Amino acid sequence: LSNNELTLRLGRVLASKLDNADELAFIRAAFQQVLCRPPSDAETKASAGFMARQRELVKQSAPAKGMWPDVPSVDSAKRARESLIIALFNHNDFVTIR
Repeated sequence: LSNNELTLRLGRVLASKLDNADELAFIRAAFQQVLCRPPSDAETKASAGFMARQRELVKQSAPAKGMWPDVPSVDSAKRARESLIIALFNHNDFVTIR
């Protein structure tokens, strides 16, 4: 799922719909929408750290060239949010049928 066109596109769509000003509110909303549960304290901390690292990586890299019809955001904060959603789509709780 990590490089699937549909996953990438829907991750970008969901990230834009959950575009809250507050990062913590975004993380909570993302977990609720994708996993149907709130994040634990450890998951919140890990997600915030992940997003911080993603913002730095985007700032240091060249703009993404569109392999797909829609390209990732060039804004580092938006791109970090898109990346978190895509990571949650690959979460074991999302892909495992119970």
